[in-house]
Amino acid sequence: TNSAGAVTCWGRDDVGQLGGGVAGAARATPGLVTLAASASGVLGGFGHHCAWGAGLNCWGSNGSGQLGIGAASAAPAGPMAVPSIVSPLAVTGGFAHTCALTGVGARSGRVSCWGDNRLAQVGAAPGAIPIASPTAVMLAGDVEATAIAAGGGAASGADQPTGMTCAVTVAGGVQCWGSNVWGELGDGAAFAAWFDREGRDRLDAVRRDAEAAGVFGVPSFLLEDGDLYWGREHLPRIRE
Repeated sequence: TNSAGAVTCWGRDDVGQLGGGVAGAARATPGLVTLAASASGVLGGFGHHCAWGAGLNCWGSNGSGQLGIGAASAAPAGPMAVPSIVSPLAVTGGFAHTCALTGVGARSGRVSCWGDNRLAQVGAAPGAIPIASPTAVMLAGDVEATAIAAGGGAASGADQPTGMTCAVTVAGGVQCWGSNVWGELGDGAAFAAWFDREGRDRLDAVRRDAEAAGVFGVPSFLLEDGDLYWGREHLPRIRE
């Protein structure tokens, strides 16, 4: 977006993510996106984009309802207004979901999300049916948020996406929800599960090989009082 509030896009366009209304070949030069009003910010997701100002408009891939227009569908013919999102402070998107931080009215400082929710990345109980309309996320303690960020990608192929969302609260804390495949929620659960399964066996194997070669004192993991320590980079560096 430029100082006049115009949005331009370029690159891949197989699902209409450049905003022209028709999926087509990749474009190597910027092209103007037709919006009803000027934009103050823009989001680039995996296959969808959004621009916001007084309202929120999204375009591109919508197979998981990530455009927030009420139903999962094929890519629409250009940018679509997202109902109920007024004057967002920030918008973020993951592999196939989108979240907005609202800035006015009774829901100021509140988070709403929509799209793929198989891993609870929209903030509701996980389910296969997409949540195609903005849905309020109740943060623990019903606190307000000051910033949001979403992430996600393909864990082991495009048919196995991951997705998660985090919010910074007014108290300076961070709350996250969604996929925890790689420990991205920061709760330590992923590392603990890994270490209880293959992690301990892998570490023991490193020790045995080193000792057989006459090398002792190989750096190792230590779990004491909830703290985690790790050794050299050649050892697995998985932490919460």
